Amino acid sequence: MLEMKFMQSYRILSRSAMIALLVALVAVTVTLGFSASKRAHLDHQSAQLSRHRLAVTQRANLRAFLSRLKFAQILVARGSADAAIQQYRDALRIDSSASGVQIQLGNILSLWGKFDEAIQQYREAPQSEPADSDAHFGLANAAARLGHFKEAEMHYLNAVEEKADFAEAYHNLG
Repeated sequence: MLEMKFMQSYRILSRSAMIALLVALVAVTVTLGFSASKRAHLDHQSAQLSRHRLAVTQRANLRAFLSRLKFAQILVARGSADAAIQQYRDALRIDSSASGVQIQLGNILSLWGKFDEAIQQYREAPQSEPADSDAHFGLANAAARLGHFKEAEMHYLNAVEEKADFAEAYHNLG
């Protein structure tokens, strides 16, 4: 009889243990499912926040970039060469891929007789569609001023190759 009671309680415990185990498994499954969906939701929110942060940063960088360019142009008009050059360099620190700005900086450097720096700046300008001819033209002018006539001729030829109607480049070729 004691043995029978032990067997019944064992079965009851086993059944209770099984039910508890199943309940625990269901709870874990629901929790993991909830966590996975919550995690996906949080990942989505995090991605949105990152995109927003990037957009805000890009707008701030754009404003800083444009204000540096505008200030540089004002300084050029006033004849403040060194300050203008610094503003162009500051703008390029914000966006180094702005080939037009690099070419403008090269032009300003050439204008104030800093031909070696101008050549370096023209060479750093990324080669892109219309900017190619301007970079080659500026480089040719600076090289000619330094007496590097073969290099100047090569860059004038590159300028007219990029822009067939580049009258100034043809004129400087002679």
